[in-house]
Amino acid sequence: MHILLVGGTGLVGSAIHARLSAGGHECVLVSRHPDAALHARHVTLDVARTTDASKWKGILAGVDAVINAAGALQGQDMQGVHVAGSAALYTACESAGLRRVILFSAMGIDRDAPTDFSRTKREGEAALMARDLDWVVLRPSVVVGRPAYGGSALLRGLASLPVLPVMPDTAAIQPVYLDDVVETVLFFLQPGAPSRIALDLAAVHGGSPSATRCRCFAHGYAGGPPTACTCLVGRLRSLTGRGTWPRCWVGERPSVRLRRRKCGAARSAIPSPGVSLPA
Repeated sequence: MHILLVGGTGLVGSAIHARLSAGGHECVLVSRHPDAALHARHVTLDVARTTDASKWKGILAGVDAVINAAGALQGQDMQGVHVAGSAALYTACESAGLRRVILFSAMGIDRDAPTDFSRTKREGEAALMARDLDWVVLRPSVVVGRPAYGGSALLRGLASLPVLPVMPDTAAIQPVYLDDVVETVLFFLQPGAPSRIALDLAAVHGGSPSATRCRCFAHGYAGGPPTACTCLVGRLRSLTGRGTWPRCWVGERPSVRLRRRKCGAARSAIPSPGVSLPA
């Protein structure tokens, strides 16, 4: 297959590219960072500024499917990346007769969340769903992998601590392995795969995992030994904040408000590892 991978140099995009390339598929990466794709076909392009559908036309020539993993956070042009530029891409896909488009969104943005990130992600989803395409929207929770990006880097940093303070009343999160996210994409690239569907991707647990469990998740992924946890109460708790202390220490501002809601992964439609695609 010939696949256009927008945002192909990020955490998820890089992993998808590596897997597809290993399977003999041809990928064209689109991003603003050519230095991150030295050994791949790459188009240097700012999605936020590419709001004219005609500018995507040449890039889409010969493409069988599009994966949009581009994203922006605070301080970046979220409206341009998530909505305007992406909408132009979807318009170009429809005009070119290219059917399969997979969009990476984020879990929780379909609920009432008063942030620019959630709003623009919702608008970006709506722009795709309005097109006559075989679209798939994937909404992963916190993605954890061996590379260190964003939230994954935060969890990896926490995993290095010998003792983890347990913060009462913190929100539950259900991280998902990067490898599982890649397998999901491969499944939806197969001929005859379901389309016009939006799925939350998250780990399935019997209960509601806390930040503590998430940290242990990352520690185990890295192959580290078990570590101790202690409850942080009283004035020390108030000084460090209610649930925001890890982000404050590393200078990270949460882009999506985490909520105490159990969200299971739609794994029933996802095959076991080893999905292969036609060349």
